[in-house]
Amino acid sequence: MTTESIPYSENIIDLDFISKSISDDKSVIKEILSLFKEMASDYHDKMANPLLEKDFEAIFQAAHNFGSSCKMLGFDNLYNIVKETEDLAFDKSQFEKIQINFLLSQKYLNIINPEIDKILNH
Repeated sequence: MTTESIPYSENIIDLDFISKSISDDKSVIKEILSLFKEMASDYHDKMANPLLEKDFEAIFQAAHNFGSSCKMLGFDNLYNIVKETEDLAFDKSQFEKIQINFLLSQKYLNIINPEIDKILNH
């Protein structure tokens, strides 16, 4: 898989899934999506130095903390990338794949975040 193409087959944001699995209260959904954006930014920040320093433990922690948020909101493709990053960091293997996964996760977030902004501003 290259960073140029993202096999994005899921809906950008499945509000029905979020309503059924978390809450159907629009203010709660907005709060959760806002928190997700903060966590995504935190993930990006927490990965920057560890990727430069090949700090597998810090990469593992950042991926581990972010992955559950992706899964909870139904962003399965993003979750799979973050989970694979977590697993590779735990095994201290395939550092190049970890780097590629990070770039892919950022591309997914570049698709997801504008959609979150639309929901938050609606």
